[in-house]
Amino acid sequence: MASHQNQDLSHKAGELTGQAQVKKDEFLNQASGAAPSAENQASNLSQSAQNKASNLSQSAQNKASDASQSAQNKASDASHTGQDIKDQATHLLQQACNHFLRSPSSLFNFL
Repeated sequence: MASHQNQDLSHKAGELTGQAQVKKDEFLNQASGAAPSAENQASNLSQSAQNKASNLSQSAQNKASDASQSAQNKASDASHTGQDIKDQATHLLQQACNHFLRSPSSLFNFL
């Protein structure tokens, strides 16, 4: 009877050892499957961060370019306005000179 119990215990111990080995293998398979998944997630996060940084950089470049173009346009407009004022002043001075050359006595009346 004792040998029969020993055989049962030995058999159960073998079954438990086999079950433990199966559980160990399952755990190791899950762990080995998790590593590539975590690596993929990290890679995806890295790529996403790079894309966001690139988009922010491009947006900043576009805004800087727009601001530069706006400043150039304003400077050009101011230059044209200055030239227009100069042209008008020259025209008025020419008219005044022509008027006084045709009628020198009006110059004395003017002064």
